[in-house]
Amino acid sequence: MDDFGRAERKKTLDKGREVAVKKRNDNIALRAEARRNKRMGIKDKGKKDGGQGKGKKGKGKGRPGFEGGRKEKTRKA
Repeated sequence: MDDFGRAERKKTLDKGREVAVKKRNDNIALRAEARRNKRMGIKDKGKKDGGQGKGKKGKGKGRPGFEGGRKEKTRKA
C-alpha cells in the first residue's frame, strides 16, 4: 500500500471513530436526561409505549403468535 492509501485509510478510520464517539456521548446524555425527567415526574411526549411491559394488563400490542387468546378445552364425559 502506498503512502496516499495509508493516509486516506487513516482519515477514514479517524472520521468513523469521531462519529462513534459522538453517537455514544449523545446516547449517554439522552439517557441521563430521561433519568432526570423520570425523577421529576416529567413524561416524554415524543415516545410512545407500544408494547406491554412487565406486570401490565390490558389491550395493547401483543406478542406475535399469541393474539388469539386462550380457548377452553372441552372435556369428554
